[in-house]
Amino acid sequence: MKQRGRSLRRAAATAAACASAVFLLAPGTARADEYDSRYGFAPLVGAGFAGVTHASPLPGFIGFSVLGVEALGEVPPWGGFLRAEYLSSGQDGRWQALSFALGVSRRLFGQPEHFSLLARGGVVYQHWHGAGGGCDVVLFIPSSCIDEATPNTPGTITAVAPVTNYNGDAFGILAGLRLELPIRPIYLAIDGSFMPTIDVDSSSPGGIVGLKFDLVIGFRDRRSSTEVVEPQQTGPRFRRGS
Repeated sequence: MKQRGRSLRRAAATAAACASAVFLLAPGTARADEYDSRYGFAPLVGAGFAGVTHASPLPGFIGFSVLGVEALGEVPPWGGFLRAEYLSSGQDGRWQALSFALGVSRRLFGQPEHFSLLARGGVVYQHWHGAGGGCDVVLFIPSSCIDEATPNTPGTITAVAPVTNYNGDAFGILAGLRLELPIRPIYLAIDGSFMPTIDVDSSSPGGIVGLKFDLVIGFRDRRSSTEVVEPQQTGPRFRRGS
């Protein structure tokens, strides 16, 4: 069962990375003078830092990379989002996590396709894994990093240092701001997110308080904004609302 759980986590991490590498259409609007609804997908990349309360002997303050994908929709001024991410602190931190967030957004000022600011909030689930040694922890690229050791050379005896592994499921909240920039035909947004979470099933990693910044980028619908568009499927990656 333990090995099966590891396999599922590796598969989920790989799926998140593959999804984030695909060019998916970001939200567009039905007409230039009418903002009924919009929805789509967009990959994201970012970086952040976090404090881990029960990290010893691993580092308790880490920087991490972010790679993910987000599904979002909006009927202005309200919207919603679902985000999947892979977090990695690399060889120095040796912590990595799968993170999933579900929440709502509220447009504070501005209109879609113009300079605007959105407030965002939601709930977060994260599966954290810390490894004291035995494999490489790579930034951005998902890695299972389970108990792995270099095979011994035949006829030799090698002392193998014990590998310390921590696994914990953490739940918490997300609060942040999104700045949308009017660059056509690109959908470009910058996120700042504050994420306090607590481990609910073990003593480590304990509480995690993270702050991260993400760049969200995708392609808008390239059809003329003055064209009257009937609701229709424009491809497997995007559909306009009406």
